[in-house]
Amino acid sequence: MPFITANTSFAIPERLKALQTAFFAPNHDAHIWIDGWYPDVLTMEHAAMQAYGSSASHWGGADIMQVLELIPEDDPFQPRAQWNVTTDLYPNRATSKVIADASHALFPEQGNPFWRLFCHG
Repeated sequence: MPFITANTSFAIPERLKALQTAFFAPNHDAHIWIDGWYPDVLTMEHAAMQAYGSSASHWGGADIMQVLELIPEDDPFQPRAQWNVTTDLYPNRATSKVIADASHALFPEQGNPFWRLFCHG
């Protein structure tokens, strides 16, 4: 879906449908993200994920630092079955919080709840 979203050769309705499916929770307006895509960056991100998989092994070794993971409830990139991955890896220092009515476009969808949890846990 992200590759359709960023590909300006597709018609806008098709891109919006992909954008809504991949990044936005139901009843949120995906139009705000239709512009500003950088296909080259998306290609690099995809290549990095293919080469290295999860980046948890890179940031997870901080040993003593607390980790606050904010999980958008409707994020297709982090399905419910994966919600405990971080707390399972780092049970003594990781906390996960779920933000309702949000997907991968967390900030425009639920900016205030995000900041409340970020600042106050």
